[in-house]
Amino acid sequence: MSTANHQDSERVTELVQDYAALLDAGAAEEWLALFLPDAAYRVILRANHERREPFYLINEDRERLAQRLEAYRGEPLPATLHMVSNLRVRLDSGADAEATAATLVLRDGRPSFAGRYVIRAAKTEGRWRIRECLVILEGQLATEMIPTPI
Repeated sequence: MSTANHQDSERVTELVQDYAALLDAGAAEEWLALFLPDAAYRVILRANHERREPFYLINEDRERLAQRLEAYRGEPLPATLHMVSNLRVRLDSGADAEATAATLVLRDGRPSFAGRYVIRAAKTEGRWRIRECLVILEGQLATEMIPTPI
């Protein structure tokens, strides 16, 4: 792997880590800044994803995502802890990448969501940002509301 590819792979890894850390810190504006203006944020159950059925629990563009975050500003929300593992980065070109990772989200110390992130990123103006975030949840149904991003 070339030095440039290694550096880009590290930056995309940091992007995924920042995604989780900023959500845990409640840093909504900083988290939203990780996304490109035309980005998509989607949450789907694994069974629907595997059947290629586009029955998303959440399917929002960046503007709608910002509105969702604003709607919950100041609301008492459970503390979250995102555990991210098995992170893999594939560079598609010098400006496109895909990162996949397993995730477990705890709310108030209890397991709430488990699944995978598929994050498609693009390098613009020397910085990697999220073009699409797909959260693929394990299980047959979402057992909790999803007021804020997973």
